[in-house]
Amino acid sequence: MSNKNLINNRTEENLSFSSLSKEFVANYHRIFTELVDEALARIPYLDSIEIKNRIKKMAGYYALAEKPILAELFLYAYEMLEEHKNYNEVKKRQAYALACVMEMGTSYFLIIDDMEDDSKIRRGKLCWHLLPDTGPLSWNDASAGQHHDISTSEKQNYKNFTMDQYKKIAELKTALPAIKAPIILALILANKDTNEAKQQVHDVCNDIGVLIQIKNDLMDMYRSNDSDLKSSTDIQKGRCSWLAVKALEMCNIEQQRIFQENYGNCDESCVQKIQELYNTLQLQQIYEVERQRRHENFLRKINELPPNAIPSADIYKKLVSLIEKFKLA
Repeated sequence: MSNKNLINNRTEENLSFSSLSKEFVANYHRIFTELVDEALARIPYLDSIEIKNRIKKMAGYYALAEKPILAELFLYAYEMLEEHKNYNEVKKRQAYALACVMEMGTSYFLIIDDMEDDSKIRRGKLCWHLLPDTGPLSWNDASAGQHHDISTSEKQNYKNFTMDQYKKIAELKTALPAIKAPIILALILANKDTNEAKQQVHDVCNDIGVLIQIKNDLMDMYRSNDSDLKSSTDIQKGRCSWLAVKALEMCNIEQQRIFQENYGNCDESCVQKIQELYNTLQLQQIYEVERQRRHENFLRKINELPPNAIPSADIYKKLVSLIEKFKLA
């Protein structure tokens, strides 16, 4: 083989590798569907067509309703971390499988979240547990973050509604599965998952993960009538949301009384009183200050990374671009 052909082949190989995430996003529905079909076909004891169809429908119900943001971040991180000499068709299949599983995992968390919150709408359509053929069958064990959220709320002891407690919930519900997991899985697939690398991911991503959960709480509250978003029941369910925690930090004695008497109550007049309290405390404006602070802290940590950092600053910059593109925080 001539040197020219060798160079051309390497260029084509590098181009193929560097476009891994783009190829996946462009063919996401097909790749996802094929992977689910292949997985179901491999289960020897699953011979019921009805059950297979149900699993397939559930797997893609939320996962195929929007762009695969987590998968894109994971694949981009893997592209940046993997040595080109180690990349092959097997690695590609493994990467695509992990990307799809990540999106399915997110769907699972959303289904649990919707059931616990008695939500009606998610991503512009009826929540999974409200479909005619699901009902009680949709129940399953909650995730760690969801359990932490619910257990804190069920105690109805608002002394537990502290910012430290909220951060723990946000890290388990959002920072870990939605921000840290894609990068850590990429480290594992590229065989670069050292303790130092994983600790760096935790340190850098904490602020942005909490910020995304804060915005989620805020949008649930102020835009819950938007058919494209999840309907909110945080007030009715007495959830430990950022709005509730921040309100309790700022309330005077009279406002604390209003909160105690009305929070966690399904009566519409009680919900309205809490909403009015939030507006009086100007929590939307306070969020903007919080957003700016956490976002700047996140960027500062990225900029302070050394040139040889693993993961590199470029991976986190991709995370920033995805957050801005999809207005996650």
